[in-house]
Amino acid sequence: MITEDYCSYELAKLLKEKGFDEESPCYYSPIGSIYYNTHWTERDTNWISRPTHQLACKWLREVHDVCIFLDAYHPFIVPYNGKRVYVYRIMKEDKFLDKCSSYYDTYEEATEAAIKYCLENLI
Repeated sequence: MITEDYCSYELAKLLKEKGFDEESPCYYSPIGSIYYNTHWTERDTNWISRPTHQLACKWLREVHDVCIFLDAYHPFIVPYNGKRVYVYRIMKEDKFLDKCSSYYDTYEEATEAAIKYCLENLI
């Protein structure tokens, strides 16, 4: 079954610190518990929006002009334990920054790392 991928609690806190305040289908309590289906307007300001990776990437793109690109490399291109690996590239203001130096086992790990990199280094 395919499911949505949400930002981790740590990443959601960092997003909030950087100004992300969009509604999402669920959110984190101040201690990191996950809650669903609660109206945004009824929440205390200490609650943290729990966006999907896609929503976080869209916010970076539309608000901060930062685009994240993910690539998959097959084992015959980049030997890494004989399996596919993922990397990310970042574009800010129409200029590509250097590729990340790490390989990630999953697309979701690469996405989370890319969002974190952008928030810590570009925003």
